Amino acid sequence: MSYEYVTLVIPAYNEATRINEVINPALSILSLENIVVVDDGSSDSTADIASSYGVTVLRHPTNLGKGEAMHTGYERAKELGSSVVLFLDADLHGLSSNHIDKLVSPVLSGEALMTIGILERTLLQRKILAKWGALSGQRAMTLEIWEKLKPSDRHGFNVEAALNSVARHQDWHSQIERVELRHLTHTGKREKEPTLRKAGLAYAKTYGSALLTYCRLEVTK
Repeated sequence: MSYEYVTLVIPAYNEATRINEVINPALSILSLENIVVVDDGSSDSTADIASSYGVTVLRHPTNLGKGEAMHTGYERAKELGSSVVLFLDADLHGLSSNHIDKLVSPVLSGEALMTIGILERTLLQRKILAKWGALSGQRAMTLEIWEKLKPSDRHGFNVEAALNSVARHQDWHSQIERVELRHLTHTGKREKEPTLRKAGLAYAKTYGSALLTYCRLEVTK
């Protein structure tokens, strides 16, 4: 299967020590031009390390948030004439070309409009997420899906919840495929934050924002 019309977008903020684990596997399956790292105002060497691989690096001068970084990547995908955009977080561990193929192939073949990757979880968690979806940053989709988002949907930590809600309201559930990505994990907030308290606040902010997004979209649509 050809990946000529697939663009990988990696939104990144201070991921200098981890982003190589995402770029390296992608190089075996995608062209340099079609791998786009969006450095969202990092204060470390994320952009320099990504640039050293020869991939496209786009930089925000200040931190605008994940949703805006993803949108910048989408705009580059559109410029490239891609039909599918793949989003991967910059802090993944254990990524392989097989994981990328599992996310992209159903969309390229027309079997799905969007895939949602479910990272390594317990058996119970996998069963729950396989049925009800996930706030996962690992997604492949047609550009049409992203274009349904409003600018307000891209703010803060809203974007994954907004994508799920948009799909539901467009009655696209039957065309959304949830894909188990075995042996793939990511760095949690506990590892990134200096204290347990700050990690807890970060988790609360993320999931609280997602819940508010769901509520807002369910009321307004």
